[in-house]
Amino acid sequence: MGGSKEWNEAVNSFNAKRFAEQVNSAGARFVMFTLGQNSGYYCSPNFTYDSIIGVKPGELCSKRDLPKDLINALNEYNIPLILYLPANPPNNNRMACEKFHYPCGKDTVTNQYNQIILENMIREWSLRYGKDVKGWWFDGLYEWNNIRSTRMNMSLSHNISTQTLAAKAGNKNSIVTYNSSFGKIRANTPLWRL
Repeated sequence: MGGSKEWNEAVNSFNAKRFAEQVNSAGARFVMFTLGQNSGYYCSPNFTYDSIIGVKPGELCSKRDLPKDLINALNEYNIPLILYLPANPPNNNRMACEKFHYPCGKDTVTNQYNQIILENMIREWSLRYGKDVKGWWFDGLYEWNNIRSTRMNMSLSHNISTQTLAAKAGNKNSIVTYNSSFGKIRANTPLWRL
């Protein structure tokens, strides 16, 4: 992929208006868009993330706020935006793994230290976009590798409930989902309504 320069060039080249036109032409009723994945790069500024990693704006988070541009473009067609993030820290970025106190190269359980960082990142985005973001999809809260264990432990200060509240900070009516596996859709938590 390259580095910061290539990342910002890729984000800057995304034509949000054309994308919204294509989404509308396809008859889609909503858009789910990825903020970032395990690389540690995000398509939106995030002061919390930059400060924890110790980088300047634009080094890992794009300078352009692509979700904001998407919101503006999609609003012309009344198409809602849902944001996607992995449920865990970016595990393919050594610098991020070190700062998050998280093992590199694999999905595993979060701890109270990195869970707080994730929630603060999510809260920052949620407050920025407010009611313009209608939902959040958190991927990778799998049963098979025990990732769910710390999130479902309500005796911990930070768990699935506090992450959900962070996602709803800007829009209390946001739909928040957690992908727990592959195959059929099923309830992932008894706290299905927060």
